[in-house]
Amino acid sequence: MSEIPDESRPGEGETATGEADLQTELKALAEWAKHAALTGKDLGKLAFTEIRLTMAESGRIAVLGLAMLPLAMLAWIGLSVLLGWWAYVPSQSVTLGLVAFLAVQIIPMLIMLTMIKSSSKNLGLTTTKQHIHAFRQGIKDGAQRPDQ
Repeated sequence: MSEIPDESRPGEGETATGEADLQTELKALAEWAKHAALTGKDLGKLAFTEIRLTMAESGRIAVLGLAMLPLAMLAWIGLSVLLGWWAYVPSQSVTLGLVAFLAVQIIPMLIMLTMIKSSSKNLGLTTTKQHIHAFRQGIKDGAQRPDQ
């Protein structure tokens, strides 16, 4: 039998081409990973900068909110006085003016109290308590059953 020369062996030339393709793919993958890392780094910097900016802005918003509280209180008192005055002028009754002034204060407080009362029902974790009670009851019922 005669040997096959090296050039004419099947698949011999394909190996060199396959290695070159593999090298090209590895280089492309390495470049992609490098770009992904740089993009991730830039995204992290951007997120950190935006968080710092958000913190600074939230501080400003808090200060402005605190500054608005006295103004809102003065506006509420002014509205109450105006409504009390409107009740006083046609009737010339100081009592009616004071009642109107107090009504503007008391009626919203009563509305808010009812809202607080209805909202406070959710603070007791009633659903969780019901589930815990049902779980305990299930354990208790399971413990009382005789084993079969």
